[in-house]
Amino acid sequence: MQKTTCTCIVLALVFSMFSIPAFTQDNEIAKEIYTEDFERGVGSEWSSSATTTLDKSTVLGTFNESPVTLTLPNVPVNVNMTICFDVWAVDSWDGNSDIHGPDVFSVALSPDRNLLYTTFSNTYDDPIQSYPQDYSEEKMTNYAFTTGAAKQGEFNGHFTRFTDSKYEICRTFLNTDELLKVTFSAHLTQGMSDESFGIDNVSISVEQPVIEGNIIEQVQCLEQVALSPNPAKDDFRLTVSGACEQLTGSVYDELGKLIIKEVNITNGEATVNISQLAEGTYFLHLTDDVETTIHRFVKVK
Repeated sequence: MQKTTCTCIVLALVFSMFSIPAFTQDNEIAKEIYTEDFERGVGSEWSSSATTTLDKSTVLGTFNESPVTLTLPNVPVNVNMTICFDVWAVDSWDGNSDIHGPDVFSVALSPDRNLLYTTFSNTYDDPIQSYPQDYSEEKMTNYAFTTGAAKQGEFNGHFTRFTDSKYEICRTFLNTDELLKVTFSAHLTQGMSDESFGIDNVSISVEQPVIEGNIIEQVQCLEQVALSPNPAKDDFRLTVSGACEQLTGSVYDELGKLIIKEVNITNGEATVNISQLAEGTYFLHLTDDVETTIHRFVKVK
């Protein structure tokens, strides 16, 4: 779609980046429970397995107006979580424009619970966006196009007159549901060949209370977890390094159903028999007194 080029646009916009720490209380630390960079494929916890390459990195997508959802079963509830991710705004996003836009990107836990609802712009034609603030028609915030972007360039190749932009974003929220669903979506005014988005480097961390102020030992606990082989047919070996005490494990399926109630871990090691499980993706939860981590594995024939 051809767009009218604005002439002599001068933007005098002052941008202030606000860095808000995800975890600020002295008696709490952050523990990462999920991470994915899509370099080894896409797990079935994602509603789409489509990938592309942007800036020499494998990215989930790209998508136009088709949402993509991350689903994690049996996560901790009534705790503060922080989700961090990279979002690529690809090609001719038009920001707050009321002619070619608005082009909106959102991240939501449910239809009425947005973590992010904002606009991006990649073009001099429509050079106003709402990011780093949320988008609102009633109370418009205007920032210069690509404000806050971690990287800009022509990585997609559809156009040469528009930049692609990567944003590194974190949002903290109170999780109240054992089945965590995070949906990434966009409302774009042009088609897939004109505007799209991709997701990369997703991580989720949980605030964990520190017992008796022993911060060093808690950080070392579950320092490194390995599952091998993965995918596995009959069993896999679990090894854990760190300073964990009373470590327990359990296995859930994709719907959050408890499949293996207890995994016996001795001296940081265990052999888990999965020969009776159906093919598919499962989640091993490892828990001690203060922290929980989730590790995906795949059962094959």
